[in-house]
Amino acid sequence: MDSLLKQLNDLLYLYAENITDEVKAAETEVAKKAVRKLKAASPKRTGKYARNWRQKTVYENAFGKKTVIYVKEPDYRLTHLLEKGHKSRNGGMVKARKHIAPVEQWVQEEFEKRVREAVQNDS
Repeated sequence: MDSLLKQLNDLLYLYAENITDEVKAAETEVAKKAVRKLKAASPKRTGKYARNWRQKTVYENAFGKKTVIYVKEPDYRLTHLLEKGHKSRNGGMVKARKHIAPVEQWVQEEFEKRVREAVQNDS
């Protein structure tokens, strides 16, 4: 009985390890594609804002990792203003340029799809 439990435990550990590795790989790929999409979709007055999109892995452990996508200094202040719109100097409103929300939606759908594929392919 102990032998069977040990074998079952080993199989479950391998399964979890494989799934974790595939999820980490999916996260990296989706984040890289998201940065490319954001660079392409961002408003380009001078092009500096669009070029400053980056991705960074904040931490990684045995269970997963956390990747952040951001705009580096000093242009990080523009993300909210461009995405939501803002008041102009002369009292009017500057129209919002939705470029983050569509990519965010794509990231959520694509990552979920890849995690489902990883679980289905490994089972």
